[in-house]
Amino acid sequence: MPELKRTPKDLDFIGPGENSKGIEYFMHTGLQYVLDNNIDNTYVDLNFLYTIKCSHLHYDINWDKHCIDVMFMQSHGATIDNTLYSLLMKDWEVIHGKKKLNLNQDLKDFFTPHVDRKIDHDELHRLIAFYDEPMFKKILTDGKKVLTDKHKWDRISDEDKMICILEEVYVTAFERWPSYPEHMLKSKGIKLYCVSLSKNEYFKYAVTHMKELFNHSSNSYFVNKIMRIKNDYNAGN
Repeated sequence: MPELKRTPKDLDFIGPGENSKGIEYFMHTGLQYVLDNNIDNTYVDLNFLYTIKCSHLHYDINWDKHCIDVMFMQSHGATIDNTLYSLLMKDWEVIHGKKKLNLNQDLKDFFTPHVDRKIDHDELHRLIAFYDEPMFKKILTDGKKVLTDKHKWDRISDEDKMICILEEVYVTAFERWPSYPEHMLKSKGIKLYCVSLSKNEYFKYAVTHMKELFNHSSNSYFVNKIMRIKNDYNAGN
């Protein structure tokens, strides 16, 4: 098990027990699977711990810490355990609540009115697009404006999946935090995407490719696009 360069603030145990200062016990269906299949007698195996951390990223609970841990473990070859992942996502729906993201809506119903958009959402997508048109259009369900098609998603390349996610990351982050420095939009947007704007295979792809998303070569392209859009918008107002 690779060692994180961080001093733990508490100790977590799988199994029944009474919580005390600095010590917490956890037990649910997914963790029973870990107990039944873990190889090490003392510590949670790397792939199980990595899977737990990935599943945590769907909720805004110690998100930044879990994200750093996920990328660290990806650097050390950790891989997702799909059985544990499925169990954990069901556990979190009971413990933290089911995600309410509904993509099968009209545009006017889907977009939150609490976001003060300076530029129309689809127009911003067009301005930021990496290719001739926004990537999300390639995975839309036929006849829909928001709902995506899993089969179309599965057919596009890993490179285009990265572009698709990062386009959404920068568009939605810029809409919400237009005054933020461009280089900060990536981390804000990736967190927003994982917690609020994705689910199922889209969320899973993002978290299992987290390190690649943060380091992808297209990030510089999107940052430069945002800078130009800001300059053009400010010049016209």
